[in-house]
Amino acid sequence: MTQPSLAINGVSFTYPDGTRALDNLSVTVTSGDRVAILGPNGAGKSTLLHAVLGFLSPAEGSIEVHGLPVDRSNLAEIRRRVGIVFQDPDDQLFCPTLLDDIRFGPRNQGLSGAELDGRVHAALDAVGLGDRRDRHPHHLSVGEKKRGALATVLAMRPEILLLDEPSAHLDGPSRRGLSEVLSRYGGTIVLVSQDLPFVGALCTRAVVIESGRLALDVRVDDLLKDPKRLEQLGVPALELCALCAAHGWNRPREEFNGPCA
Repeated sequence: MTQPSLAINGVSFTYPDGTRALDNLSVTVTSGDRVAILGPNGAGKSTLLHAVLGFLSPAEGSIEVHGLPVDRSNLAEIRRRVGIVFQDPDDQLFCPTLLDDIRFGPRNQGLSGAELDGRVHAALDAVGLGDRRDRHPHHLSVGEKKRGALATVLAMRPEILLLDEPSAHLDGPSRRGLSEVLSRYGGTIVLVSQDLPFVGALCTRAVVIESGRLALDVRVDDLLKDPKRLEQLGVPALELCALCAAHGWNRPREEFNGPCA
């Protein structure tokens, strides 16, 4: 069998205040998968991403990246192979210019000269921000900041890309632009999001977490055809209506609470 790109095996994690964020969670991601991690607020989605990168250490279970255990001795290699784009791009953009931000990671890896420049220019081209390279990040729009934060990670050439609510606070054109950039990424994507249309455009598989446990692991297309399940996930009524229209659903009002039922 092909070794999984990411293997999460019986992972549990409890915060110091007693909140149990992950509860015996097991998920396997194969190379090239595009997986959406879904669930209500507080389900443990972001905690899972942080555990994959070793920011948090599970009390039980294990996580492996291409067979390499996520532990203190392997963190440098894990973080070379796995990149994360946080929900707030200001957490990743802190240098005087966007160009400096994108250079930061590869330079710390020891790259220089033509190899460093090649990484930086390729990342800028991938996100369409070549003409913004010399701007201070605070002078970028929210959509540009999101793509800039993504560029800082792409310059590291990770094998697995983790994204925490990447479309949050973006307008329609910015969401479509970010989706197009991500669709061209050739590696494995694990995406936490509440944005079902964004998920549907980018991912093929949905993993639903509830109270830190695996509740569902299905194809995204199948999930999007289940309005009752979507309502349980907290999808807003108007968004349910938009999904109904897109998929041609005709469900009576008593089946779910969409105002156009």
